[in-house]
Amino acid sequence: MALTRVLHPVPRSHARTLIATWLFGVLTLGTPVSMEAAPLGLSFEGTADLSAFGASSASTFDGMFTWDADRQCGPGGGGEGDFPLSPLEGHPPCVTAALRVNGVSHDDFDPEWSRLMLFPNFMVLQLWWSWPLADLDGGVGQDAKLVELELWGTYDPDRPIFPDVSELPRDRLFLRRLPMRTLTFQSDGCFEFEGDCTRASADSLTVVPEPAATALLLVGLTGLRRWRRRR
Repeated sequence: MALTRVLHPVPRSHARTLIATWLFGVLTLGTPVSMEAAPLGLSFEGTADLSAFGASSASTFDGMFTWDADRQCGPGGGGEGDFPLSPLEGHPPCVTAALRVNGVSHDDFDPEWSRLMLFPNFMVLQLWWSWPLADLDGGVGQDAKLVELELWGTYDPDRPIFPDVSELPRDRLFLRRLPMRTLTFQSDGCFEFEGDCTRASADSLTVVPEPAATALLLVGLTGLRRWRRRR
């Protein structure tokens, strides 16, 4: 006599629990467990007309910067709110950064000048290059000396986005309060106030949290809500 296995439908409440458990496993599986808080960071990408620097008028760029809010940052010479990629006096850095332009990495930053700066209502990442300057076209034309990313919100002295600029943010909730964002490529003359100044601003710019676990979580929860509506 053949045996027939009867499959009973899974109750909705059990199904929701299973899906939520699966999402949690996907987001946490393989993530190293540490007693210390993981570094935070933001990634950015966009397009810019860099023909003034000899590169394409439809150039692309992408990069990221991270920081460790639990690490004691070394001095940067600029006082509070100044977090250099390479602090003075041999102290360990708490900020790291990377940048690519048209698929080519330009990460040989000047360690003394490249830094992340905090002000009450905005954040600025400055990536400087020492000599030779960042050459975007391989030629002898004007080269980029500085890439500056600025994130800022509406100025309100009574509601600062960063109440204590001497400490790096411990979460990324501030990002939604910084809706205005710009990124510029600048030549040598722009900061020495002599000679020609060549500047190119990004035509498009996107800034998102890094890593993308938050985005994965939002996608998963959106899928769960759609599944519930179909049921």
